[in-house]
Amino acid sequence: MSQYTFGLNPFVVVPAAGTYNNVPQVPVIVPSPARFGALPFVWHIDVLLCVLFGIFVLSTLPRAVARYTAHGELFAGLYLRRGKPTNGARGAAIATVPAAGHAMPKTPVPEAAMMMHDGATVDDEGTMRLDAADAGLNEPAMPASSTTASHAALLNYAVVDSDNGARQAVNPPAHISSYLALTHPVISYVANFPVAAGLPFKHFAVLLIYFGILLYVGVRGTSPFTDPRRPVDVAISQLPFVLAFSQKNNVLAVLSGLGYEKLNYLHRFVGRIIVLGVNLHTSYYLYRWSLDGTIYAQSRTSFVVWGIIGTAAVDVLFLLSTAYVRARAYGLFLASHIFLSGLFVVAMYIHEPVTLPYFVTAFVLYGADHIFRAMRTRIVTVDLTAAPLLNGGSTIVSAPSLTTGWRAGQHVRMRIIPARGPRWLAVSWTWFAARFRARPFTISTRPGSSRGLELIVKKEGRSTQALFARATKDCPGSDGDPEKQCTGACVKATVLLEGPYSGPGHALPQAFSGALLLAGGSGITHALALLDALAEAHANGRSSCRVVDLVWATPDIASCVPLLPRFRELLAPRPSPHGSFMVRVSIHYTRVSSGAMKALNPAELPAGLVLHAGRPYVRTVLADACRATAAAHPGVRPRGLVVSTCGPAQISEQAHAAVGSIAWDHWREVGGIEIVSETFGM
Repeated sequence: MSQYTFGLNPFVVVPAAGTYNNVPQVPVIVPSPARFGALPFVWHIDVLLCVLFGIFVLSTLPRAVARYTAHGELFAGLYLRRGKPTNGARGAAIATVPAAGHAMPKTPVPEAAMMMHDGATVDDEGTMRLDAADAGLNEPAMPASSTTASHAALLNYAVVDSDNGARQAVNPPAHISSYLALTHPVISYVANFPVAAGLPFKHFAVLLIYFGILLYVGVRGTSPFTDPRRPVDVAISQLPFVLAFSQKNNVLAVLSGLGYEKLNYLHRFVGRIIVLGVNLHTSYYLYRWSLDGTIYAQSRTSFVVWGIIGTAAVDVLFLLSTAYVRARAYGLFLASHIFLSGLFVVAMYIHEPVTLPYFVTAFVLYGADHIFRAMRTRIVTVDLTAAPLLNGGSTIVSAPSLTTGWRAGQHVRMRIIPARGPRWLAVSWTWFAARFRARPFTISTRPGSSRGLELIVKKEGRSTQALFARATKDCPGSDGDPEKQCTGACVKATVLLEGPYSGPGHALPQAFSGALLLAGGSGITHALALLDALAEAHANGRSSCRVVDLVWATPDIASCVPLLPRFRELLAPRPSPHGSFMVRVSIHYTRVSSGAMKALNPAELPAGLVLHAGRPYVRTVLADACRATAAAHPGVRPRGLVVSTCGPAQISEQAHAAVGSIAWDHWREVGGIEIVSETFGM
């Protein structure tokens, strides 16, 4: 028996002379008992990657300290729990007076807001539509009078203690700016410039560094054309990383404050590196054996057979993980991901048993993630209310028993427990299924709200359509008539709620000087929760944010009809002894149905809400928010402007482009601009 070394890890070639069944016998390859990764080269690269990730976590430490030392933030966002609703403005009798320089606003009658552009047309169904230009598809529409001083509705209340007339002190959390907010808008624009769909330049730079490190390991002192072992060594060493980056509770996301979905680009990249390394390894041997004429003899050994099975599994896994398959057959993508990943691991272990430490590490991380997910899961009874006009049909899911445990902007993963069959079986099956597939939905209420936890589920896909049908079964208004909208819960259901996840991370919106909330379509849930949380923090004296602009772009103005009570509640004056608080809500639409025209009485719109025909011009909106924020903090060092976006990817891209084009004077006046984005998609 002789031993040969290819690359890092030796394997053994066993000679066999003579013939068998008239087939010439050739040397065959069997795995060597040497430990995989015993040589320190590949193992050291994993250590280096962990060190680099640790440096990144340390760079976020100042913001993490500021976040966790803020009031109520230490255990916020960990798990859903019951508690007493919180209300602002407790204590002494309080009188509401206008802030200096502002008159007490009255309810406006924005009749012009209900008017369409001159280019509007009416179709056969009585729905008025805008042409491309008026809808903002070519050049976004924005009212010419859109300036800080010209908004028709502006809430700006200052509240004093009625006993002594003195304003109480504000105790906002500490504010630590992000590194990009400390630079220049051009640098921020370059860092967030989309190199490819869903891939900003800053992420692309991370991938370049990652690839450079792995490439160095792959070619240092060797070549993939002469050493078939090195590529697969590198690939197998990345298995713990590719699994860690896909987890909901991965260590890097928890420590750095990033949402798990923000690291998904690393999961996809490392997965492709594994596919590349495995295929280079397999292709080399198949090519060499083809030249030698020994491919048939080699393929008869179980060692080689399992290697080919593992390669085939990872190749099919790659093909079924493309964006096309994910978007059109997510169930196929998910099932193939689970089955083929398991097959690849089994095949690689049989092919090379000494790879066991890497597989064990990966499975420990995988098991820990599912344990934490189970600990963050709640079984609750919810109320279902149909809202046929909201985003083309939505279901409002309310869990009044859960009142705290999340942060504004976070989401939960929900799965309905079937009502039929034995309850223990239904709960067990749903619990198991939710570990692999549960839909994420953003929470639309703040923690401590009297509404409890509330979700707005858009009717899109089979599961959400079934949920909407269940909610409309006993509710009036299922035909879409706005005059018959449900006013209360109609149906009860039992669901599994897992989370909360993601959110603003280490950023504290209440620690900024101003906030701009951009929402597209069903992304309004994210903005509603943040606005409610900012208003509550201000009422309790724990916020430095004095200006909040909410801009919602929706295809049909009918979507705002079910949310009018919510807007009235959010725009109502909140007594506070902590200075003025300005709120502006702008709803932009591209069509108006006749039913919505009847339901939207301009005289009944709440103060602070303005309707605009056409899409918002984000650059103008951002400039207005900067001016309003600077004016609200005269003579005070600004703490920055936070721009929160939720909706399609275009919303986030437009926000980043607007930040890059902002004037340097505006940037300095507000103390920098930071963007917190949540995008739709898989």
